Order: sequence, then structure tokens, then C-alpha cells
Amino acid sequence: MKLKRPQVLLYFVNAFFWMTIYTYVPFLPEYARNAGASITMVGIITGSYGIMQILLRLPLGLLSDRLRRRKPFILSGIAVGIASSLFMFFIGTPAALLAGRLLAGLSACAYVQMTVLFSSYYDIRHTPKSLGLVEGSSAAGQLAAMLLGGLAAGLFSERHTFLLAALLGVVGLALASFTQESHMERKPASTAEIGATLREKTLVTASVLAIIALAVNFGKAFVFSPLAAAVFNASPLQKSALTMLVTLPIALFSSLTGSRLVPRFGTRAVATAGFLLQAASCAMVPFAPSIEWLYASQIVTGLGYALAFPALMALSVSALPAERRATAMGFYQSVYGIGIFGGPWLTGLLTATVGQDPAFFINAGLALLAAAGALLFIAAAGKKPLIH
Repeated sequence: MKLKRPQVLLYFVNAFFWMTIYTYVPFLPEYARNAGASITMVGIITGSYGIMQILLRLPLGLLSDRLRRRKPFILSGIAVGIASSLFMFFIGTPAALLAGRLLAGLSACAYVQMTVLFSSYYDIRHTPKSLGLVEGSSAAGQLAAMLLGGLAAGLFSERHTFLLAALLGVVGLALASFTQESHMERKPASTAEIGATLREKTLVTASVLAIIALAVNFGKAFVFSPLAAAVFNASPLQKSALTMLVTLPIALFSSLTGSRLVPRFGTRAVATAGFLLQAASCAMVPFAPSIEWLYASQIVTGLGYALAFPALMALSVSALPAERRATAMGFYQSVYGIGIFGGPWLTGLLTATVGQDPAFFINAGLALLAAAGALLFIAAAGKKPLIH
């Protein structure tokens, strides 16, 4: 599978798209706390990003399939991401941060069209590989965003990370204007076909399991591990490093999951291994004697996610024709939005009621539950690719 110009361009568009949303993420929890938000409100602010995705990814996927267009949705998504970053830069109250993250969630809805357009550039046989590659692009953008955000916070202030996010979004918007629609002929799905799509067993299984993958990643890795680092008086660069270290394995290994591991070991084995690693990473946090231990736990979280999530994404569309994939991807991403919101919200609620350490152990239990679900409900695929 060789990369060509449209794929390379969209790879970078996708990376800048995620930079717009993630540059300030390492600093958002403590920034919100300093703005007067309670610990439960911090979870709501950071998790609210998932609400718009739950509500709108499926309708926008349906509309995209109906119009047979992806590019306008991508351009609009990046523009909304720029607006959300500027809103939080100029107005820093807890209510404004909540509104800004809701807008960021609306922006993230465009990832449906991004993934479908990227995979449409490849033959259907290479769907797991292409989706692993686009997930790797997402993680690479997030990693770069966190590095740049850490530098901006250290040189200027944490507030300036919102401004940097908007500037990076402008670059992404300019690049996106040169992207090409797929020339594949598509027939809009009928109501009956949409219903059949949403009842597809592999899609439902992948979507439900993805809720937990995202809940652990957001609740543990992006929100409450940085807060746990406050015990060690972490600097802005160290807090940025915490989120970078969970993203680095995702950037490095997501494409490997789709191109090598799923074809060799099968989706069930790869996803199960990923959830087990996520569980281990959560259980590590209460025993942390130093920030270096937290760094290690973040790497394990990222490795687990890099195994589970690309495998589940490929599984979600594995049984569906091209013309129904934006609908399926919209459903998949809408459902896993529950994890994006629910992970931080639940972890915040548990931290406030039972304490930080028990909250991390409960997250570990959820990941173990997902590992059991992967073993029970994903069909064995032997050592063959999901898509032939």
C-alpha cells in the first residue's frame, strides 16, 4: 500500500485538525481549577467534548453519505475548532471553558468524514491499514500539539496554548482547501439500509467496546493523571510530557496494529491485549512513588489504546460497503463519544466521593471488563485480515 499525494496531504490535514483541539489539553484541567471549577466540574468540562460527538456524529455521517461529500464537513470542522480555541483564549471562566469544549466536540465530529475520505483513497482490502494510518496521523498531530503547547506554556502562559491551537488550525484549514473528494461512485443509502447498518453486529460490538477504550484514555490519561502529577509539583513541561507519553505509542504503533498485528493475530486477540494493558496502566497510578512512574503508566496506557482502538475501528466497518461507511463511522464515533464524556465525568465523580486511588482501580476494573467483552463478543478471525 503506497502513499500518494492526496493521502499524504490528508494525513497532514488530519494532524493539524487534531492540533487545533489538543494543544491546550495537558493544561486544561488545572487551568479550569485555577479558574474556580470544582473537581467534578473539571471532569464535566473536559468530558463535555464528547457530548456533541454523541449527538451529532451520526446525523452528520448520514448527511455526508446523502450528499456524497466529505470535504465541506472537514473544512467546517476545522473552522469550528479554531473558533472554540479563540473563545477559550478570550474568555477563561469555567462556563466559557465548558462552552469552548462543547464547540471543540462539534469540531471533532468532522473526524467521521476525515476517516471515511482517507480510507476511500485505498482499495477496500486495505481498510484496516488505512484506518490504522489515519489514527496514527491523529496521534502524531496530538503529540506535536502537546509538545508545542508545553513550549508555549513555558515561554508565555498556559492561556496562550489556546491561541496557539487556533493558529495551528488556520494552517490546517489552508491545507484542507487543497484536499480532493473521492471519485468513487456512491449511492445514498435507503432507510432500510441505514437500519441494517446500525444493527450490524460487528459495528455494535466495536462501538460498545470503544466506549471503554476512550473512557480510560480520557479519564485516566488526559485528565486525572495530570492532576495526580500535582503531588510531585509537576512543571508545565512535565504535565505536557504526561500527555505526550500516552500519545507517542499511539502515533508509533496504530498503523502497525492495522497493517501487521490484526492480520496476523486477529482482532479479538489484539483488542483483548490492548484492554489488558489499559487495565494495568490504571492500576499502576496509586502506587506511583515519583512522576517517572506516572510517565511509565502513561506509556502503557498509550500502548493499550494503540492496540485496541485501531482494531475496533477497522472492525466497525469491516462488514459494510463503501457507501454506508460514513453512516457506520458516524454511529461508531457517536457511541464512543459516551466514553469521551463518561470517562472524565465518572473519574471526577469517583475521585470526589471515594478518593483518587480507588477511582483509578475502578477504571482498571472497567478495562478488564472490556477485555472479557472482547474475548466473548468479537468473533475469532484466526490469522486472517478482517477485510479481504
